Amino acid sequence: MHEWLLKRNAVPKKNERHDRIFAPENCSLLHHDPCHMQLGQTKRLRSVLARKFVKRYGEERLHDFVDSVDLGPENAKMYHNIINEATHNYG
Repeated sequence: MHEWLLKRNAVPKKNERHDRIFAPENCSLLHHDPCHMQLGQTKRLRSVLARKFVKRYGEERLHDFVDSVDLGPENAKMYHNIINEATHNYG
């Protein structure tokens, strides 16, 4: 399993919010093509997964997921931008 949007270090492990990153909106089984073996943990893989997850869950649900982790507005902005880019460039 791969946390594609919010990585494990996005929220401190001792924080009660840490387990929220293991939501379906953030976790991918890497069996599709191209996968982790081909792309590694790169921005390119994140872009591939962003398109898949926007299509699967919708833009609003992904934004709600990011907000549910309570990262604060500045930190959350980066993740919202990734979702927006996938929606606007590939949606």
